[in-house]
Amino acid sequence: PASSTKTHKMRQILIKPNLRDILKQAKETSDGIYVFCNRLKTKYHQIRTMFNRALQKAGIENLIFHDLRHSAITLLSNMGNDMPTIAKIAGHASIRTTLRYAHSSTKVQEDAMEQLDNKMGSFWAPKPKSEEPENELHEKRVEYSVIN
Repeated sequence: PASSTKTHKMRQILIKPNLRDILKQAKETSDGIYVFCNRLKTKYHQIRTMFNRALQKAGIENLIFHDLRHSAITLLSNMGNDMPTIAKIAGHASIRTTLRYAHSSTKVQEDAMEQLDNKMGSFWAPKPKSEEPENELHEKRVEYSVIN
């Protein structure tokens, strides 16, 4: 119910085929109330205990459950999704909150600057004075910025 969310608002979450399959499997061991139950069909009392046990089996150290949220938001951002979409998926009322979660990788920043350079490189490159007078160069730059 909306009363149990942080913002007290209902929201929809899209479920893709991979998650749908996981939920269908979980239903087999569910008690009908909780999604994930143990083999005895009783609810897990501490998800943190189960999470830490899984981390230990996987040999993963220094990770807390909330790190998964940061990772998912960062992945969405680094894959080129826009912040309003990511904020909606994350359930954030403000994009400012989402920006605190999204950590742009150096590679993504390099790719962004490469795209900008490809788009603007010829625009910014000075033309030799012998090719055209200064006022024509200025007119072309203004014309370019208006068109694109």
